[in-house]
Amino acid sequence: MALLAAAENQLDVYEYSSNEIKSAVVGYGHATKEQVQKWSRRFSMFREKMAADAADALAAAVCHVHRQAFQARIMEAAPDWRPAMRRRRLP
Repeated sequence: MALLAAAENQLDVYEYSSNEIKSAVVGYGHATKEQVQKWSRRFSMFREKMAADAADALAAAVCHVHRQAFQARIMEAAPDWRPAMRRRRLP
């Protein structure tokens, strides 16, 4: 349903592996859920334990922001290299 809603509203959809997300926030792609939750408490304003799904969603959002900023810097440095740097986007 989420993909259908995004497609109907012409929104871009991005996909990241769990290892990519964990690496972006914890620094280790094989981090545990507990490590991601611990990071989320430090990163966010919430001091109590965050639900695993909420911590995962926050980590995915931060991963996306980091990835987009990195790709923007690459595009500035090498604008003719676009086809090789594009992430797979779902329609």
